[in-house]
Amino acid sequence: HRGEGLLQEGTSVKEDSRKFLHSLLETPSPSGFERKIGRLWRSHLEEIADEVSVDVMGNNVVEIEGTGGPRILLTAHLDEIGLMVTRVGDDGFIRFRPIGGPHVEVLPGQPVMILTDGGEGDVTVPGILMWNGYARTSSGPPKIDSLVIDIGVDTGVEAKRLVRPGDPIVIDVAPRQLNDDRFVSRGLDDKIGCFIIAEVMKRYAQDKGAATIVGAATTMEEIGCYGAVTVAYDRNIDACIWVDTTYDTLLPGVEPDTYGAHGIGKGPVLCVGGMISPIMLAGLRDAAEMLPCAVQYEVTPNKTLTDADYIQLSQKGIAHAGIFVSARNVHTPYETISLRDVEQTIGIILSYIKSIPKNLDLRRT
Repeated sequence: HRGEGLLQEGTSVKEDSRKFLHSLLETPSPSGFERKIGRLWRSHLEEIADEVSVDVMGNNVVEIEGTGGPRILLTAHLDEIGLMVTRVGDDGFIRFRPIGGPHVEVLPGQPVMILTDGGEGDVTVPGILMWNGYARTSSGPPKIDSLVIDIGVDTGVEAKRLVRPGDPIVIDVAPRQLNDDRFVSRGLDDKIGCFIIAEVMKRYAQDKGAATIVGAATTMEEIGCYGAVTVAYDRNIDACIWVDTTYDTLLPGVEPDTYGAHGIGKGPVLCVGGMISPIMLAGLRDAAEMLPCAVQYEVTPNKTLTDADYIQLSQKGIAHAGIFVSARNVHTPYETISLRDVEQTIGIILSYIKSIPKNLDLRRT
């Protein structure tokens, strides 16, 4: 898989894959408001799918039938962090609360997009996150309740014609490439995982193995993994491979001893810990060696803090393994990843699922 697929000669992204990745990242999807991006993800895979569905939680599911092997769930979450309007003031300023966990320190001065009609329509209201702390010497660091959104009007009457409580908000920044390999955007956590799953499924459809692949782009992860709680229910899943982002722990001032030493551009990050299926982990390691591809490790002795913590409890229990894409500036408007890491993650997952036999036994005997 090296030199093929996502990356052309050198490290530039193939045009068709680039367009889809940009479309995912440019489509706002704060937790609970993923319908538009869900339709985009499903439509991208409709031509190669044997079944396409969406459930009441908004989870988007696409199936590709294998040749009689186990049913493997590939999952990542489509939602991103954001904000939500709580009150439109008489002064024309917009008050809000966070959706998920954005870092407040980087919010002042950022451009925002307020999504009317729950993000379903094409009408958005632009604004700027404003903090008056810059004009004071004793204000301390910014806090959510010290910020307002300026939408360019002078009265509450004008503002209420445009915005109402409950409207979701995202930071309005465009994806950009730093060089041939490094890519920057809001929402890479975890739209890059959904992109990886889509790429794996498109390539698997061209050369299937025994396993049936159930690809799922889940919802509401950033506010509690609520989509993941139900996505595997009643779908007869035998095992799960999940993809998410993790912090680059090799940056200056970061302590790598807690979760492991891993950084962007140094390969996919395999999750290791007691909840990870030892059989599936071994399969992913073997796939990486066959490519060949260097891997890193994230150590999770208790929880993975991903959708997998809930998916594994579905049905009679679902064995799982996961791959992280290392990222910088997570939960800020400028998350940064390596495209080489992305392509290698696609290669490892594809190689492993094509190697899965019809009689896969994941019991911990």
